[in-house]
Amino acid sequence: MKTLKSRSDFVRASRSGQKCIKKSVVVQRRVHQHGGVRVGFTATKKLGGAVVRNRVKRRLRSAFREVFKPVAGESCDYVLIGRAQTSGCRYASLLDDVKSALINLRQLQARNARGKKR
Repeated sequence: MKTLKSRSDFVRASRSGQKCIKKSVVVQRRVHQHGGVRVGFTATKKLGGAVVRNRVKRRLRSAFREVFKPVAGESCDYVLIGRAQTSGCRYASLLDDVKSALINLRQLQARNARGKKR
């Protein structure tokens, strides 16, 4: 798993990808041809100071690592965006939100792929 670092990668994921909004996280996904999973984490200043933003990103990193292998797709960029509830919610609830968002995005991709074949 590689990390997204450049702003252009984050922008590309937000413009040309799919997204799923949950109570504690927003997950954006963009399929690419490079191979491998790349992931980026974002926490805006609306969430609070640096301590809160870093806590949100740490929680998102940990949750993504725990659930991404069984549910994440091949050759995708993922961007996880923290929300106001991310820092204060139970960790199990955050795991559920991340997992269900990843599953929803895979199902959306499968539906789109079936629609294009027709």
